[in-house]
Amino acid sequence: MSAPSRAPAGTPEGGRFAPGQHAETDVSLSPGTAASPAAPEHLSSAMDFDHPIRVNTDGTLSDAPGMYAPSLDGGNLDSDEWELVTGGYTQQYGYNGPIMHSSEQIGGRLAEDILAELGVYVSLVANAEPDEDDDPDDYLEPEGWAIARLKD
Repeated sequence: MSAPSRAPAGTPEGGRFAPGQHAETDVSLSPGTAASPAAPEHLSSAMDFDHPIRVNTDGTLSDAPGMYAPSLDGGNLDSDEWELVTGGYTQQYGYNGPIMHSSEQIGGRLAEDILAELGVYVSLVANAEPDEDDDPDDYLEPEGWAIARLKD
Protein backbone atom coordinates (compact mmCIF):
# COMPACT_ATOMS: atom_id res chain seq x y z
CA MET A 1 0.00 0.00 0.00
CA SER A 2 1.51 3.31 -1.01
CA ALA A 3 1.35 6.48 1.04
CA PRO A 4 -0.99 9.23 -0.18
CA SER A 5 0.59 12.00 -2.21
CA ARG A 6 1.76 14.95 -0.12
CA ALA A 7 1.73 17.35 -3.06
CA PRO A 8 -0.55 20.37 -2.72
CA ALA A 9 -3.94 20.27 -4.35
CA GLY A 10 -3.86 21.26 -7.99
CA THR A 11 -0.39 19.83 -8.69
CA PRO A 12 -0.40 18.48 -12.24
CA GLU A 13 0.05 14.74 -12.71
CA GLY A 14 3.70 14.14 -13.56
CA GLY A 15 4.49 17.76 -12.73
CA ARG A 16 7.06 19.31 -10.42
CA PHE A 17 6.19 17.03 -7.54
CA ALA A 18 6.28 13.72 -9.39
CA PRO A 19 8.85 11.33 -7.88
CA GLY A 20 12.17 11.53 -9.68
CA GLN A 21 11.20 14.57 -11.74
CA HIS A 22 13.43 17.63 -11.45
CA ALA A 23 13.27 20.84 -13.43
CA GLU A 24 16.29 21.79 -15.50
CA THR A 25 18.21 24.59 -13.76
CA ASP A 26 21.75 25.83 -13.41
CA VAL A 27 21.78 24.39 -9.89
CA SER A 28 23.71 21.19 -9.29
CA LEU A 29 22.66 19.13 -6.29
CA SER A 30 25.45 16.59 -6.59
CA PRO A 31 28.12 16.93 -3.90
CA GLY A 32 31.61 17.39 -5.30
CA THR A 33 30.37 18.63 -8.66
CA ALA A 34 31.21 22.11 -9.91
CA ALA A 35 28.13 24.28 -9.92
CA SER A 36 27.22 27.87 -10.54
CA PRO A 37 25.96 29.87 -7.59
CA ALA A 38 22.23 29.33 -7.24
CA ALA A 39 20.00 32.04 -8.68
CA PRO A 40 16.86 32.99 -6.73
CA GLU A 41 14.67 32.45 -9.80
CA HIS A 42 15.76 28.77 -9.95
CA LEU A 43 15.40 27.91 -6.27
CA SER A 44 11.74 26.89 -6.51
CA SER A 45 12.50 24.21 -9.10
CA ALA A 46 15.56 23.00 -7.15
CA MET A 47 13.71 22.45 -3.85
CA ASP A 48 11.53 19.34 -4.01
CA PHE A 49 9.18 18.65 -1.11
CA ASP A 50 10.77 16.65 1.73
CA HIS A 51 14.24 16.84 0.12
CA PRO A 52 16.67 18.81 2.33
CA ILE A 53 19.23 20.95 0.53
CA ARG A 54 22.31 22.77 1.82
CA VAL A 55 23.21 26.37 0.94
CA ASN A 56 27.01 26.33 0.75
CA THR A 57 29.55 29.10 1.44
CA ASP A 58 30.23 29.53 -2.30
CA GLY A 59 26.54 30.16 -3.05
CA THR A 60 25.88 26.74 -4.55
CA LEU A 61 23.32 24.19 -3.41
CA SER A 62 23.94 20.56 -2.61
CA ASP A 63 22.05 17.60 -1.25
CA ALA A 64 22.14 17.18 2.51
CA PRO A 65 22.96 13.46 2.91
CA GLY A 66 21.64 11.84 6.06
CA MET A 67 19.17 14.67 6.74
CA TYR A 68 15.51 13.81 6.97
CA ALA A 69 12.64 16.22 6.52
CA PRO A 70 10.29 16.74 9.45
CA SER A 71 6.51 16.50 9.05
CA LEU A 72 4.38 19.61 9.24
CA ASP A 73 0.91 18.95 10.62
CA GLY A 74 -1.46 21.69 11.71
CA GLY A 75 1.33 24.26 11.50
CA ASN A 76 3.61 22.30 13.88
CA LEU A 77 6.85 20.50 13.07
CA ASP A 78 7.36 17.04 14.55
CA SER A 79 11.05 17.75 15.24
CA ASP A 80 12.79 20.23 17.55
CA GLU A 81 15.83 20.22 15.26
CA TRP A 82 14.04 22.33 12.63
CA GLU A 83 12.32 25.72 12.65
CA LEU A 84 9.84 27.24 10.22
CA VAL A 85 11.12 30.15 8.16
CA THR A 86 8.99 33.21 8.88
CA GLY A 87 9.19 36.77 7.74
CA GLY A 88 6.01 37.74 5.96
CA TYR A 89 6.81 36.04 2.66
CA THR A 90 3.26 35.02 1.78
CA GLN A 91 1.03 37.27 -0.29
CA GLN A 92 -2.10 36.09 1.53
CA TYR A 93 -4.11 39.10 2.66
CA GLY A 94 -4.25 39.50 6.43
CA TYR A 95 -1.92 36.55 7.13
CA ASN A 96 1.76 36.82 8.03
CA GLY A 97 2.63 33.27 9.14
CA PRO A 98 4.94 30.62 7.70
CA ILE A 99 2.35 28.63 5.70
CA MET A 100 2.35 29.62 2.05
CA HIS A 101 -0.65 29.19 -0.26
CA SER A 102 -0.31 26.29 -2.69
CA SER A 103 -0.26 28.75 -5.62
CA GLU A 104 2.85 30.54 -4.27
CA GLN A 105 6.41 29.62 -5.24
CA ILE A 106 9.85 29.83 -3.67
CA GLY A 107 10.98 33.06 -5.25
CA GLY A 108 11.53 36.76 -4.69
CA ARG A 109 12.59 37.83 -1.22
CA LEU A 110 12.07 34.30 0.21
CA ALA A 111 14.53 32.79 -2.28
CA GLU A 112 17.01 35.64 -1.78
CA ASP A 113 16.88 35.23 2.00
CA ILE A 114 17.38 31.46 1.81
CA LEU A 115 20.40 31.86 -0.47
CA ALA A 116 21.84 34.60 1.75
CA GLU A 117 21.96 32.44 4.89
CA LEU A 118 24.04 29.26 4.97
CA GLY A 119 22.28 26.19 6.27
CA VAL A 120 20.04 23.25 5.47
CA TYR A 121 16.53 23.96 4.21
CA VAL A 122 13.56 21.87 3.15
CA SER A 123 10.18 22.63 1.60
CA LEU A 124 7.31 20.84 3.32
CA VAL A 125 3.67 20.22 2.60
CA ALA A 126 1.56 21.70 5.39
CA ASN A 127 -0.97 19.03 6.25
CA ALA A 128 -4.27 20.20 7.68
CA GLU A 129 -5.02 19.41 11.31
CA PRO A 130 -8.19 17.27 11.42
CA ASP A 131 -11.19 18.60 13.33
CA GLU A 132 -12.89 16.53 16.02
CA ASP A 133 -15.73 15.64 13.67
CA ASP A 134 -13.46 14.60 10.76
CA ASP A 135 -13.38 10.93 9.90
CA PRO A 136 -9.76 9.77 10.53
CA ASP A 137 -9.91 7.71 7.34
CA ASP A 138 -10.80 10.72 5.16
CA TYR A 139 -8.04 12.39 3.19
CA LEU A 140 -7.58 16.04 4.16
CA GLU A 141 -6.40 18.47 1.51
CA PRO A 142 -3.04 20.04 2.39
CA GLU A 143 -3.42 23.62 3.62
CA GLY A 144 -0.32 24.82 1.76
CA TRP A 145 3.44 24.52 2.20
CA ALA A 146 6.29 26.01 4.21
CA ILE A 147 10.08 26.17 4.40
CA ALA A 148 11.92 24.76 7.41
CA ARG A 149 15.55 25.45 8.34
CA LEU A 150 17.76 23.13 10.39
CA LYS A 151 18.67 24.90 13.61
CA ASP A 152 22.36 25.64 14.19
